[in-house]
Amino acid sequence: MVHFVWRSIGLRLACKVVFFDILTGMKSSVFFVIIFFSLCTGLVLGRALPSLNVSAPVIDDVQMNNHQDHGSIEVGGEEKIPEITLEAYLREDNSVDLKAEVVNFVFTPEEVDLPHRFGFGHGHLYVNQQKSIRLYDEWINVPSHLLLRGANTICVTLSTNNHAHYTVDSASIESCTTVMN
Repeated sequence: MVHFVWRSIGLRLACKVVFFDILTGMKSSVFFVIIFFSLCTGLVLGRALPSLNVSAPVIDDVQMNNHQDHGSIEVGGEEKIPEITLEAYLREDNSVDLKAEVVNFVFTPEEVDLPHRFGFGHGHLYVNQQKSIRLYDEWINVPSHLLLRGANTICVTLSTNNHAHYTVDSASIESCTTVMN
């Protein structure tokens, strides 16, 4: 996305110069220098600046580390305890398809940031103890760039709509699996 913006700025500048040359009838080496400089600048900056990856959302440090700030909801008594189990399937491209089967829990992406309703919410995906993204459905693809060579531990914790994590006996409700890459 970033490199497209720089290329389009260079292209706009080049188009303005071409339009100006056509109007004035001037043909000069300045025209070619400006176009060359504009296009090269766009190409260089486009490759030097990081591009966005749409397959896995980018989470900044504030979003990744603020999970503990939301507290927890202790489950027990008459309430049915939410459960989660994971199944992992390694793909040819070295990514992992992850299935998170839940019991007594419903993924509700449309209710994120709304008040807590017991048994509803989202999951948090951790790869090698690093919080990665939210889980709003039973299936998700974990891109290969999040995985290390060798053993990788993938965990999903269950959270409420208002981001508190579900706990039993003060331990997060979670499931983990290990995949070899």
